[in-house]
Amino acid sequence: MRHRPEDYGLSPDGDDPQHSQTTPAKQSGRQSKKRVYTFIALRSRLFWQLSLGLSLGFMMASVFVVFSVPAFESRGLTPIEAGLAVTGAVSISIIGRALSGILGDKMDKRYVLTMGLLCLFVGAICFSIPGEGLFPIFGLMVGYGIGQGLLTPVRFAMVADYFGRDAYGELAGLMNTISAIFTVLSPFIVGKWTDTTGGDYRMPFLFFGCMCLTSIPVLFSLKRPDHLIGDEPPNS
Repeated sequence: MRHRPEDYGLSPDGDDPQHSQTTPAKQSGRQSKKRVYTFIALRSRLFWQLSLGLSLGFMMASVFVVFSVPAFESRGLTPIEAGLAVTGAVSISIIGRALSGILGDKMDKRYVLTMGLLCLFVGAICFSIPGEGLFPIFGLMVGYGIGQGLLTPVRFAMVADYFGRDAYGELAGLMNTISAIFTVLSPFIVGKWTDTTGGDYRMPFLFFGCMCLTSIPVLFSLKRPDHLIGDEPPNS
């Protein structure tokens, strides 16, 4: 299966076609370069900083996926209404995904990540407000939908921006594996927490919403290198 633009006689966006063609010699050494590239990337601070920041931010998203229905029910919705609320949040995330692609092409992707994390935090804040009414429900629906939508596409684009394409699959898979550790722990914590509070999901959601705030400085302090990690620096 052909999976690179060069295999079709094309070039990646913005590259000079005359310099993007892969010769047979380069193709034969591509796999070994990929292994070295992955090893060097794993030793870089940038890889672990990006992985940690994304992991902390996606803990809230994991909590919503697992506990959204009982959480909405705890705020007075019936099971059918809670299911409709989840459907609404997922539908709203389509808007966030479209915005993520548009904004990611026009501005620094760190700003897009920050906006997504802030939306998740605001949604958790709205849901934690005491009292009756639909405002906490709609606040969480919109906050989660837009926030999750903004985060999902741009995080994979950042892997390519910071590390290139040669080891993209391996590095993206390793980042997802690291994130999985955090996203498995967060629902376990919420389950134990709500068992001791009689099924009140407001504080657990607020706690993991605040975790989104802690990931913002980690991600925003990322510095894109002048050259791809594993390549020779310019003028070397």
